[in-house]
Amino acid sequence: MNDKHHTTRPAAQAVTRSPSRRDMLRGVAGLGAGALLGGTLLPFGAGAESVAATQAPRKGGVARLATEITDATATLDPPRILTNTDIARGFQIYNGLVRIDENLEVRPMLAESWEMAKPDATEWVFKLRRGVTFHNGKTLTSADVVWNLRRHLGAKSESRAKSMMADVRDVQADGPDVVRVTLANPNAEFPVVLALPYLLIAPEGYIDPVNPVGTGPFKMKEFTPGGGSMFVRNDQYWNAANVFLDAIEVVAIADPVGRLNGVLAGDLDFAMSADVKALPLLEKSDSVEKVYARAGQIVAIDMQCDRAPTSNADFRLALKLLQDRQKVCDSVYKGYAQIGNDHPVSPIDPMYFADLPMRAYDLDKARFHLKKAGMEGAQIEIYVAPGIGPGLIDQMLTFQQTAAPAGLKVKVNQVPGEGYWTQTWMKFPLTSAHKNMRPRSDIYWSNFVSPGSSNNETKFKDPRIDDLLIAARSAVDVTKRKQHWADLQTIIHQDGGYMLAAFPDYLHSKSKKLHGLAPHPTAGLSDFLSGEGLWLES
Repeated sequence: MNDKHHTTRPAAQAVTRSPSRRDMLRGVAGLGAGALLGGTLLPFGAGAESVAATQAPRKGGVARLATEITDATATLDPPRILTNTDIARGFQIYNGLVRIDENLEVRPMLAESWEMAKPDATEWVFKLRRGVTFHNGKTLTSADVVWNLRRHLGAKSESRAKSMMADVRDVQADGPDVVRVTLANPNAEFPVVLALPYLLIAPEGYIDPVNPVGTGPFKMKEFTPGGGSMFVRNDQYWNAANVFLDAIEVVAIADPVGRLNGVLAGDLDFAMSADVKALPLLEKSDSVEKVYARAGQIVAIDMQCDRAPTSNADFRLALKLLQDRQKVCDSVYKGYAQIGNDHPVSPIDPMYFADLPMRAYDLDKARFHLKKAGMEGAQIEIYVAPGIGPGLIDQMLTFQQTAAPAGLKVKVNQVPGEGYWTQTWMKFPLTSAHKNMRPRSDIYWSNFVSPGSSNNETKFKDPRIDDLLIAARSAVDVTKRKQHWADLQTIIHQDGGYMLAAFPDYLHSKSKKLHGLAPHPTAGLSDFLSGEGLWLES
């Protein structure tokens, strides 16, 4: 990370977050000063493609965006949102205290500045932007933020951010526009956590998952769980000069071919998660183009370590050895992926342990461990579904082929995408999983790998993991932090419950008439699809 923008400073060095010109550019390279709009923030995605120097953003129009997961349990209550569809809807309605930009840097939103109030990173102070109003006319105050953050705390919390907020000891208002957060353990990068979609801000005491109220660029017009949703421009938005669309519609289409056809036909302006097989169509189109970001999204098979047969460490190792990683990257992802090493830290993460030997496809070793596990000639079922991770079905069909020479029979059990996360995921020994790349690996591991988390997706337990996570979070010295992360990756690589052969890049499709949308390395986990900054050519 560029130290110039790092938010970890001693207490005496307050991090000023009023929008500087550099902040306003949002990481855009080579964009002229004339693109700035009256001192307001530049549209988030402006650097991805031409916010044309000869064409000012046009106001008006309705943009239609398609995500990949439809679910009748969908909600717009931030602590409970789950899918990319929920998140895309949430960022129309709400703001967080901060956001993560396209360079994975922390930027201001409802918090205009923040500082590390104690040099050991156990206390943080956030100064709120003044003059912000909710859709119901209520003015944002520190009381709203305190109430929202406290929803994620305590044993009874049902928040999906509960494990990530577990170190928060106290949240207090310090006047009407200052919030003070006290941590039980040091966390030098705590502001990153507050950018997650589960921590979006609603009015104090307001919980309505179907009729939400936020401070965001759009107000909800209609929403049907499992169906469509429509949002209309919020003319009272604090950054209203960057809201160009009259409305934005978010729909969920599980079939990737259907999503792409919608864009090619002009019925959609954007579709998430394009299949790499569709790249020739995109390259030939005069009206549609790909949106690409090198990233570390996690597509994996979760092996449940608390039940047979995947509770057997030798059997888990055999499955890992039967993955032909290079073949997956080349044939399934056509090179739009990075090789994985059976742990969820990607090669573009600064904490990636490059010296950990890459596990090779090895039939002899796999047969040895299958025999040791008593699984010679066994048949297993792996559950996959459309829309649950790009390329995962093809990955498992490839695995079916590479496992066969070892005598392992693999049944790829394809189930419907709707309801997958509540009805199938983690309910069987081998289920597919997809997670967007986190801006910091600690956020992912604290939630999905930590033995103490209720969301521990493989049920793998090792008492060293939580201690190492705390040590890494507390380490100011980068060399020490990297060593802790090397140890964490080694533990999961050797014994953990992940079959993880590749980290796919993000590939999406969009109409060339849609502007202001930038590729984002965390994609659906971020405000990537917020309608703020988007505009349509006439």
